[in-house]
Amino acid sequence: MAAQGSYQFLGKAEYASTAAEGMKIARRVKPTAGRLDLWTDQSSRGDSYKVGLAVAFKRHDYPQWREHYTRLESDDKMPSKEAELRAVDFGLRQGKRWLRADDNKLDLYCEVREVVDRIRDYQPGDGLWGEDACKSIHQTVAEIQQNKHWAEEGVPCVVRLTLVKAHAHRKTGGGDGGYPIMGNCWADYWADYWASVVVDDGQSKSQSQEQVDWDIRQMIEKRQKEDLASLKQEMEEIEAALAAEKAMSEEQMMNE
Repeated sequence: MAAQGSYQFLGKAEYASTAAEGMKIARRVKPTAGRLDLWTDQSSRGDSYKVGLAVAFKRHDYPQWREHYTRLESDDKMPSKEAELRAVDFGLRQGKRWLRADDNKLDLYCEVREVVDRIRDYQPGDGLWGEDACKSIHQTVAEIQQNKHWAEEGVPCVVRLTLVKAHAHRKTGGGDGGYPIMGNCWADYWADYWASVVVDDGQSKSQSQEQVDWDIRQMIEKRQKEDLASLKQEMEEIEAALAAEKAMSEEQMMNE
């Protein structure tokens, strides 16, 4: 989508015009082969100068959500829209690492309209807020584009940014694989957790989130068990292969 002047954003910006529409988007987005979906979020506490950033994703062949998160520390209180922009930058850079050779689309979901607008309309050297993050975002998109040849309606479309101003904690009316937690909630949880670990020893940001937090912890525990089971199976297969190779070698030695 072209911005003012000759500079072009190699992507596409879409907007959910209402919270209800955003909720529908959040609930209908399901992982499919060939597309990487990213959900980003940020969280800070009161007057703290520490900000948690998180990105969540789930492949069509993954049984559970995956996430990556970090913490920023600034000299001054960071405005929320700038923190959200930093989260998008962080998420895209992680997404670049997660892309598979057969992926043909990367969709990132953000919940702040000003952030989507800023990325779309960014001009190098414009001196507006978040310039460094915008430059990094556009650079990441360009790096991905070098090895991809995606197009949509004649416009190179490496990254689609979608405004989703809604959280979909429950699976009523839709969901993801039968689980009650959507991608935006997953990113929100980890951004909040990473901010709170330092600020208030990990307490949830509000009691109204208790059930959501419990659901997520249950999913984390289940994922850990599945990961351990998968690792155990992999080790058993390796041991079986080594044992078979050893037996074959011994048999060959006996026949010589």
